Amino acid sequence: MSLTENKISNQVQAIQHFIEKMDIEMIDAFLDNDKTYQDFKKNLFINKLQQAFAKFADLGDTQLFSVQGNCNNCDKTKTGFTFIGNNSNNYMSIIFDTADSKINDLYECSDFKNQQTNLNLKERIYIDNELPFPF
Repeated sequence: MSLTENKISNQVQAIQHFIEKMDIEMIDAFLDNDKTYQDFKKNLFINKLQQAFAKFADLGDTQLFSVQGNCNNCDKTKTGFTFIGNNSNNYMSIIFDTADSKINDLYECSDFKNQQTNLNLKERIYIDNELPFPF
């Protein structure tokens, strides 16, 4: 059993891990087909996330590092991660709306507070460039 297999024991950990690896096929495999993510049907959300990964890759990022945090405005009980490019330091912050280690929704957060405060963040990469932030 590899280190990855030991580390991933539920859907939330799997999605976090595969976003870090920018592995869109595995994210697609682990997300539920009958749910929407950021108010998009799954296939459209996956397409938009893939475009965000392409932006990271174009800037030389081969993986993303995650830092846990929570919404600092709309719903401070919602937690998620800021995913930071290993080369560009560009980032995206995603709320993981979960219950019982299962993902109900994934969506961008415009006012995200990280537990680690000394992050060197550059430009924000959006999953959906058409969203009016902040909302």
